Amino acid sequence: MEDLVLSAEKTPFEGQSTCTTCRKKRRRCDGFQPRCTLCVRNNERDDGLPCDYTTLGARKGRLELLQEKILRLEAQIRRLQYESRMRGSSAAISHRFLHITALPASISVGSPSPVISFEVPPHVQLLLIGFDPLIGSWWKTNEAPPSGLVNILIESFMEFEHHHTHDPRPPSFYSSLYDPNPQVGLHPALRNTILLLACAYRPGPLTALEPVFLRNATYYLAQSLARADRLLDYIEAYTLLTAYYVHKDRFRQAVHNGGVAMLFAAACGLHTLRPPEWSGKSSLLPPPRSRAEIRRRVRVWWMVYTLNRLGSATMNTHIDMEDEKILTIWDPPSDFRGSEKAPSKSVSSLFIRGSGATSVYDDSANAIRSKCVALVYRATYLGLDAVSAPESDRIFWEKFQTVERAIHEVASSLPSIFEEPRYEAGIAHVKSNKKTNYYTSCPHLLACDAMVSLHFKRACAGNATSLNACIDASRKVMLAIRQTLKQNMCISASAYDIVAWTRVFRVFATEYDRLIAAGDVDKAQVVISELKVLSKALKQRAATSKVQYLQT
Repeated sequence: MEDLVLSAEKTPFEGQSTCTTCRKKRRRCDGFQPRCTLCVRNNERDDGLPCDYTTLGARKGRLELLQEKILRLEAQIRRLQYESRMRGSSAAISHRFLHITALPASISVGSPSPVISFEVPPHVQLLLIGFDPLIGSWWKTNEAPPSGLVNILIESFMEFEHHHTHDPRPPSFYSSLYDPNPQVGLHPALRNTILLLACAYRPGPLTALEPVFLRNATYYLAQSLARADRLLDYIEAYTLLTAYYVHKDRFRQAVHNGGVAMLFAAACGLHTLRPPEWSGKSSLLPPPRSRAEIRRRVRVWWMVYTLNRLGSATMNTHIDMEDEKILTIWDPPSDFRGSEKAPSKSVSSLFIRGSGATSVYDDSANAIRSKCVALVYRATYLGLDAVSAPESDRIFWEKFQTVERAIHEVASSLPSIFEEPRYEAGIAHVKSNKKTNYYTSCPHLLACDAMVSLHFKRACAGNATSLNACIDASRKVMLAIRQTLKQNMCISASAYDIVAWTRVFRVFATEYDRLIAAGDVDKAQVVISELKVLSKALKQRAATSKVQYLQT
């Protein structure tokens, strides 16, 4: 297991990866600086000078050229296989959801994308515990991981993609992960961060590889920033690294990273993406060159925003950018023609009466999620001040009522929590399968959590109206939690889901204490049943991720 941990004193060498001494002796060099492992082991540099990585005059041998050609062909075959599989499953999930209720009934429950069931083959388990040094030497020599392992990690990442975005990445994004060439496609920082998260999502043998991918990710992040190389990849990688810290229960580090990611994303103009320019006036990024690039920038921004706001709402910390400064639209149009004339709505529009932003039935899944996250944060900081705010403070209570109205309007226009078949003329109607997945249940949970966050402090202070609002919202959450248990979907719950479930638990615990104090034992027993269901869900989720619940 010690072989998996890379030495912190060595740095992978960029470009030529074979020193002059190893090249002359025709042996594989690991490319570490200042001195490679083989030269140190064989005492071949007695003068104490670093290895020479001069590339002038160096020519690759025929065997090396053939090996590189084989690697390129293998990568091309894997990309073609992946794209073929994605085309075959395109009917199961769409890149953009016009209606969440239009999700087909055939989608696999608990999985945001049509991936095959995850299972670590025996030979991979042997690789990870060190029984096969020939296959496992890649982490020592700074080579790309074996293709079979990359397949497993990409499929694991896809299965849990819904934890940080509801706008699934296109097949071309994933196919680029198979190319080991660091000079093309995605930056190595993003590639290694994705593989790191994939290991974290599946505890077990893959956990042993986390130190390898974490070291690589942090190293290449520094390289990307120092060279201003593919900065959009840098932002996405840094945001996914924040998601990794959340998953590992390192919340304070995650909140810090989320703030840094938001400020850097703003420096790159991602907070002002709107027609007709689709780029900020002062931005570190060049103007977007295609519609696909615009869509990706919008998706990355809302990833950054979501993690930043949920982190602030969880840890009760100040935000790093006010909502009023955010101009990026919720979702780029499917047809860019005439988009300049369409009203550009962003976060602030949620709290303007008559703007139409709180009607979300026709929104994409990602836009709905982002709006609900905005409501959660706004409700959290207003809810904290509601206990001490005097009734005479009209400005505060107008803001309070505005947020409450926005939550009600968003919640009332959310599509059904259950998947429903798409209606098409001339086709016999198929009954709903009465199942749910993360796309359909997440916005309902966030909307209810926003209502609880807005009213809970006042409810604890004895306000009956706020207590009823908390209980009503909590009972709606229980519908989703019971369905989650029924479908064995607890493993798909994100870290913030656990925070929301814990808040609902507190609501019912507070109501139970109130009923017992009032002598109403019968109603208290009803509340006990809800607490038992919540306890079961929390225990199941804890068993899969070992997440420690926050006492917020």
